[in-house]
Amino acid sequence: RREQARAEQHLTVGDPTKPTLRVPPREGCRSLRVLYLFSGGSRKASIAQSLKTLCLRDGTGLDFFEVDILVGGSAHDLLSKDAQETYIARILEGEFDIIILSPPCGSWSRANWSGGEPRPCRDRQHPWGFPRSRRGMRKRAFTGNEFIHFSIRAIATAKQARDRGLRVRCLLEPPWTSGAPTRAYR
Repeated sequence: RREQARAEQHLTVGDPTKPTLRVPPREGCRSLRVLYLFSGGSRKASIAQSLKTLCLRDGTGLDFFEVDILVGGSAHDLLSKDAQETYIARILEGEFDIIILSPPCGSWSRANWSGGEPRPCRDRQHPWGFPRSRRGMRKRAFTGNEFIHFSIRAIATAKQARDRGLRVRCLLEPPWTSGAPTRAYR
């Protein structure tokens, strides 16, 4: 247990160039670099913790980059075009072996149709947002759209890196409706 505690390092968050979790590799073992965009806040049963356990078990090193405003504040604001371009450039350079994307589903969720708050800001006929909605609803739709468009760009960029022979894989958790109520899709 002490050796395991010494092997892993939880790093200070906020600096997007430094991993939020690091596990040094055992001698002769490789390291895995993972970028988790829209990671959410830290939690016990996280992807980072699960990968850490696996890496410690087999000696693989791990540099895990969690990116979310809940983790790194404004330095991790993926609505910022500068932040987006920084991550796109890093992905294109092949800096990461795995890119995990989990864009927020708030404006896409079928829960919006439950009759409470928040109210829906899109439907099947208007997937990018209702055309004549109030400013707050337009902003919700815009934010959800921005996150999806950035996620698509990140995946396309990873493919470009892979086409150049770099080793990169992507995993997307799509923010879809998962079976929205019928009335939303008339």
